[in-house]
Amino acid sequence: MHQAVVKNHKTRKLLSENMSWARKALGSAFASRAKASLESLTREFGFSVKGGDLQIINGNWYVTHTGLIGLARRKRCSGIHVEAVGSLCDSAANRFVLKATVFPSKGSSGFVGYGDADPSNVSSLVRGAEMRVEVSILRCDVKLGSSSQRVSQPFRP
Repeated sequence: MHQAVVKNHKTRKLLSENMSWARKALGSAFASRAKASLESLTREFGFSVKGGDLQIINGNWYVTHTGLIGLARRKRCSGIHVEAVGSLCDSAANRFVLKATVFPSKGSSGFVGYGDADPSNVSSLVRGAEMRVEVSILRCDVKLGSSSQRVSQPFRP
């Protein structure tokens, strides 16, 4: 019972902090839909705007790479291994394919995901193929679904 009370207090405090940061950064552009989404992401996943876990793009909240890594840690993800798939990479054309294996727990065989990057599908916010594959595989591991965006720059109000 005491742990639930402590968790609720921490969640309320984080939610208050997130709302405050968002209001300062967005002002009147902080619409009710964005408020509801921020509340849900805070309560369900414990994301912090101040900590760079979330970024708002076109009025929608997206989870950053930093946020996904933090969530994976909180969910006790044991590790992630990323390697290039050499036969599918073309460095002259800046085209890369990577294979990532996430290990949800120690001793698990992990599960595999693939990600690609080339100039046609990577914005200036993304550092490249390694991040794309990490984000994709971590979203699956922590069951975040498509509410994550492949962005790397933290939200700075």
